[in-house]
Amino acid sequence: FNSFGWPVGGRAPAGERSRRAPATQRRRAVAAPAPAAEPKLLAEGTRARPLPSGMRSGALTEVFRATGTPGQLAHLGGVVATWKLTVHGATGEVLGERTYVHVADSAAADRDRITYGDRVFVRDGARVLAGRGGIRWESLDPMARRELELFGLHLRLPWCYGAGDRYVVLRQEAASRRGEELRGLLIERRVAAETEVIGLQRAARRCDEFRLFYDPQTGVPRELEHRFTEHRTRRRVLLDDWREFEGVRFPARRVYVDGQLQPTTTLELMDLRRRRVDARDFRLL
Repeated sequence: FNSFGWPVGGRAPAGERSRRAPATQRRRAVAAPAPAAEPKLLAEGTRARPLPSGMRSGALTEVFRATGTPGQLAHLGGVVATWKLTVHGATGEVLGERTYVHVADSAAADRDRITYGDRVFVRDGARVLAGRGGIRWESLDPMARRELELFGLHLRLPWCYGAGDRYVVLRQEAASRRGEELRGLLIERRVAAETEVIGLQRAARRCDEFRLFYDPQTGVPRELEHRFTEHRTRRRVLLDDWREFEGVRFPARRVYVDGQLQPTTTLELMDLRRRRVDARDFRLL
């Protein structure tokens, strides 16, 4: 609003331009905050009309051209991956290591089996089971759900985002990361319709959020930020050492970093091979 209370670019009726705006309009004009600077948007959607995330949309075409398509990943079928997880201290020193054996159906979004030590976690869709020493441990179910979700994401990254029934690409943007000019995709996991609380007020929308950054020249993903609904903490992971396996390319090294780019956790894909799987692999401990 200008000093007369009219919207900028608007025009007051004849004889009214000298009138002062009502007090409420004046207060509104003074209180309106200046818009914050935002990254340059390349394309933007909304939750009601998101950018399509399939191959035809172009939102992920450059990435899939570099890594392989979701169909190529699904064609692998059953796989077994060996992960090495390393935890670092404040100066990057190694505090501990652990090896995970991960059996998955790459043609499904959420069929995984993780084994480490005497623990076994399995999921088939929304059904999760946790066991220890061959015995069912219900108290470990929350931990099992978190770890299965995390390892399942890493194994299917970035192809999982091509499933338009599970994820939506909200916008594309240019971004500068570690001194490099990259392209970013803001992605959300689809959630059920919001629930009414009181009258027309609705509960705040909560869903898993991801930001995938890739090199616009090669299409290769360089970084991922993820924030899961459960803990709402944003994690930043660098994707490196891309290797090809039967037509698709996986980042063999994934390094979680803090705000100062110091490593906190390193996840390495030590081995990947095909394996025949069936429903029992994801339903029995």
